[in-house]
Amino acid sequence: MDTKIKSRPKEDLLLLKKIESSMLQDDIATLEEVKKAWNEIERGKCMSSSKKEFLADLKKW
Repeated sequence: MDTKIKSRPKEDLLLLKKIESSMLQDDIATLEEVKKAWNEIERGKCMSSSKKEFLADLKKW
């Protein structure tokens, strides 16, 4: 069983409920990759660019 979390920040309320999970291993792996990516963004390891710069870099690949 997994835990389902619901939050209502305006009310300072956090609810936890055990649920049956039908997540596949691929789904879990994808979520872990997303978490790693967000951690890199938060650490400043990513760059930003304009649309034109992005498309120019994309053509180099």
